[in-house]
Amino acid sequence: MGYKSSAQLITSLPWNTVLKKICFFAHFNETPSSPVVKQNNTGAALYAHTIKAESVCILIKQQGDKIQIDGRSADQQLIYAVVDELRDIVHE
Repeated sequence: MGYKSSAQLITSLPWNTVLKKICFFAHFNETPSSPVVKQNNTGAALYAHTIKAESVCILIKQQGDKIQIDGRSADQQLIYAVVDELRDIVHE
C-alpha cells in the first residue's frame, strides 16, 4: 500500500454518528470482507477490498470537533477518491 491521502474537517456530529455514516454510506459495513478492524471512543481502523481485490485501509480519528481521515492503498487515484468521498459523507 504505497499511496496515502488525508483529510481533516470540523464537525459537530458525535463520534458514533460519524462512524455510522461512514460505514453505511461508504459501505464499510462490518462483514467478513469489510470489517471495522479496531474501534474505540475516538478512532476506528477500517479495511476493505474493492471488487478488483485492491486493498483499502482507513484510519479515522476524532479530536474534539476535528475529524482526521487517513487512507492507504496501492492505487493512488482510488485512495484519493475514497478519502474525498469519506470527507464529503462526514461533512454533510
